[in-house]
Amino acid sequence: MSQLANIKNVVIYTRVSTSEQAESGLGLAGQLAACEKLAKEKGWKIEAPTFTDAGVTSDLAATDRPELARAVRVVAAMNAIAKKEGREPDTAILAAKQDRLERDGGDLAWLKKNTIFLAADDPEANNLMRGFKSLINEEEKARIKARTKAALGALRADATNPDSPNHKEAAEKVERIKAGLAAGRTKERTAHATATRTTKASVFALEQRPRIAEVVMDGATSLMQIATALNANGYVTPRGTAWTPAAVKRVLDNLAAMGKEVKIQK
Repeated sequence: MSQLANIKNVVIYTRVSTSEQAESGLGLAGQLAACEKLAKEKGWKIEAPTFTDAGVTSDLAATDRPELARAVRVVAAMNAIAKKEGREPDTAILAAKQDRLERDGGDLAWLKKNTIFLAADDPEANNLMRGFKSLINEEEKARIKARTKAALGALRADATNPDSPNHKEAAEKVERIKAGLAAGRTKERTAHATATRTTKASVFALEQRPRIAEVVMDGATSLMQIATALNANGYVTPRGTAWTPAAVKRVLDNLAAMGKEVKIQK
């Protein structure tokens, strides 16, 4: 049986390289639509939330992309639950195309080692095909980088040369680029901080689910008993503090909202 045959749940990941693409939402919307279409065709459940690295270039290694790292952690947590329940790993990261996930062999190797992932445009691709695509992606990445560098170099040269016939227009473009980058970074930081708080809570809740389920199976029947058991096992909250009934309730509520409820026997 192929890996694809085991998949029942997907975590969608999207990425665009520039602030302008992130702000327009067009590239992200297209990626999301492609993933949702395949999930519907395959009967896969889409797990919330969608993980998006907006304005993140492929020059940044896969290991350094914050939302991709969180998607990998969620998939790992869900597949750990499946294993604990005696099932095959059944959750994967789903991206519109492989180049949204990686553009070089190092990133591909890291993904293959740490997670299960699929591309909506070719979900049945085997490792050989993935390797070919990674080589193509890496070459395209180098070409894009070279074209962009050359274009910016020419623009800056005109902008700093008063004798250039394009001096005024080039100087204005350079200033617009600088202003756009600064504004985009500020907007991204604000949006990312808000999304990150919600995403981190969801990821943490999924990671705690096997631990909470285990102490419930061992006989814990109240929030206080669960908190006591977690503390006894050396587990801590995201802030590094001891578990309290309120902290346990927040995690259980988060899990319930994601359809991953842990039922406590009264």
